[in-house]
Amino acid sequence: MSLAERLARQGRPDRLEEVRARIQQGLVEGLGPRLYDTSLSEPQLEELVTQRLRELIDRFEVTLSAQEKTELIRQITDSVLGLG
Repeated sequence: MSLAERLARQGRPDRLEEVRARIQQGLVEGLGPRLYDTSLSEPQLEELVTQRLRELIDRFEVTLSAQEKTELIRQITDSVLGLG
């Protein structure tokens, strides 16, 4: 069962989206102009974003499975880097 399904069962269907929004906002606030730093290659920027996302997930103490964390990181990375 996915996180979204578990949260929906708990009567909190918007919880995952709330977590995603909070983490994405923290990422953008934390990295700011570095997201547009042309001296970084695409792989370097993606690594920077991924590393920061992992830190934010840990800081917000979000309880997710490894698969859910990977999917959340992918979704936010794609959104922030304009891939999604």
